[in-house]
Amino acid sequence: MTPRALAPFLAFPQSLRAAGFPASPDLTETFITAVGLLGPRGIDDIRRAAHAVYGPGPDRQPMFDTVFDMVFLGRHLAAPVPGEPEELPQSYDAGSFEEMPVPDEEDPSGGEATAAERLFARALSAGDEDAALRAFTRALPKRLPHRRSRRMVSGKGRLADARRAFRQMLRQDGEITRLPTRRRQTRERRVLMLIDVSGSMKNGTDGALRLAHALQQGGDRVECFTLGTRLTRVTRALRHKNRDQALALASGLVADWDGGTRLGEALAVFL
Repeated sequence: MTPRALAPFLAFPQSLRAAGFPASPDLTETFITAVGLLGPRGIDDIRRAAHAVYGPGPDRQPMFDTVFDMVFLGRHLAAPVPGEPEELPQSYDAGSFEEMPVPDEEDPSGGEATAAERLFARALSAGDEDAALRAFTRALPKRLPHRRSRRMVSGKGRLADARRAFRQMLRQDGEITRLPTRRRQTRERRVLMLIDVSGSMKNGTDGALRLAHALQQGGDRVECFTLGTRLTRVTRALRHKNRDQALALASGLVADWDGGTRLGEALAVFL
């Protein structure tokens, strides 16, 4: 994306934070990367990507959509990027995105290309355990996004823990020497990894599965699926500590290696 094209995507997380939504720099980077990889055909695709990355709760989704509309539908203009021309578009609507060509019904390629599902088995190579992947696994627990849950735990906080205070009074003849406090527990946010195992992505599949295994070892709430002509959950297989064993188990679960793609159908099953 050019700096001018990035303007609404950088303004959006700022507006989210102003409205009280969590929008960390990591989430913003993930959002921009996801939009670039998906190649959206319209504003609705960008909206769905925003929902998937920022994950607003059902009760706050209307407010989230209002902020989205303010930024991307022209009711809010981002500040111009220095060095860019001043002729910025007056709104960011569906018409500002280039439509991808849709093949005609008479085109021999396209519709019938994946009509017959072709299934393939494949053995995954474990690869070399490089230093970057080991460092990634070690640093992951602290780098994964967290959220505050409703569950309260004892610890340094601003809220008094009445139950602990009462038990302390019973033990000390009605005296409280130190007021116990409590705080909200933090939990890892759910992390989802979808891996395209079709033939066009063959060169990157092994590396993606090795990365998914490292992610499983470092995170507690990670889900991994493969997408080709079908949707396959490989989360449990990748939880094995031994990477060779984990990749072998995952390879045995996936039946559509290096084939065609039915991403729409697979994502519909996932949703």
